[in-house]
Amino acid sequence: MKAKIVNLDGNYSQPLETDDGSNTNVAEYFEYHREFQPASLDIGSIVDVVTMVNNGGYPAECILISNDEPNPYGLTDWYLGLLPSNLQMISEPSVSKRNRGEVRVYKDDKEDGFDKSGLPDEMQDAYDKGWDQGMSQEEQLANMTPEEYERKLGEPTKIVNFNGQMTLFDKKEYNGKMTDYVITQIQYGYAPPILGIGMEVNLVDWIQNPDPETFVVVSSKDLVPEFMAAPSIAAAQYHWTLYLRKENLEMFQPDPAVAAAQLALANDFEMMGEIAELDLGLIDKETLRQYLGREILIKGRGELYVRPDTGELMKMESPQRGWKKVERMKVLGQKLSATLPNLVLLANESSKLTLVSESATQVVLESKDSKKLSKALGKVFSVEVSGDTMTVKY
Repeated sequence: MKAKIVNLDGNYSQPLETDDGSNTNVAEYFEYHREFQPASLDIGSIVDVVTMVNNGGYPAECILISNDEPNPYGLTDWYLGLLPSNLQMISEPSVSKRNRGEVRVYKDDKEDGFDKSGLPDEMQDAYDKGWDQGMSQEEQLANMTPEEYERKLGEPTKIVNFNGQMTLFDKKEYNGKMTDYVITQIQYGYAPPILGIGMEVNLVDWIQNPDPETFVVVSSKDLVPEFMAAPSIAAAQYHWTLYLRKENLEMFQPDPAVAAAQLALANDFEMMGEIAELDLGLIDKETLRQYLGREILIKGRGELYVRPDTGELMKMESPQRGWKKVERMKVLGQKLSATLPNLVLLANESSKLTLVSESATQVVLESKDSKKLSKALGKVFSVEVSGDTMTVKY
């Protein structure tokens, strides 16, 4: 079991011995115990919950924590007792051995394909409609080179979990866990078997999305293997698309550190590449709801361009007059497309930047590091500096 230290409030029910006598205050004992625990241990740390005989000498109400980091003496067998109210428990994710399912190979013929699909009879009309729709794209995609398809792909991001429910089916009985939905898509040849936590995918905009507030459509340059592809996928040169919930993707996490923690935890439990739920329990639902409302997808295909006089963003195969190509920027350790909306998001997420005002063509920021930041921003924007204030334009 994992836990996060969320505070050091409260008192132990019994005094704990220290070099100067004894103490019952959790925060004061924590400071005394720093000599015996890793220097990095503090509020916000993710730790392991451990058990010991007689609760390691701590009062019965205490939960013992530890981790693999060494203390100042180079030892990793340290432990500390904290109150339940000091910790936020994180359930360990479980991985089903059948989470990949059994791959069922489709046939070229539509009727034979449905017979072998394992789908219930009442889904044949929906299957036939999807098969015909996919086949109608054959001419367009059959002559498309990998490079041309890659230019159709939108913003890249990583899958960090498969949490939540699939809710897009008209018939409620076909909805359920996202894990089951994704596994089914792989089983029936509509998605590649390499799908899993940590995989990089791209947002796409050419598939209808009935619930854009909750879901996005993703694809990637990776193809569905020929031997397992559904007929419509084969007709599309083995290219695929898939609905995922916004919270399944790194780019929609409220804090980049949360996404990093999810991927690290997945790696710890050997879940990278797996299809499984992974809930750290660290995200406030209201914050998540507001963050998922961001408008990320930009219309068009190709490379990203901006019209400086209006702030309009669009992807284009080739530049048009009055438009400027959007470069990449590295600011505060993050690599982002150099757009004003991205700068606003960065300011809202960083303690080193304060957003003063924003418009489609101008953002005003304040920072004690304005001189240093203006140099970084000046590589891709027009920046005017006045004290701690920076006015940023395209």
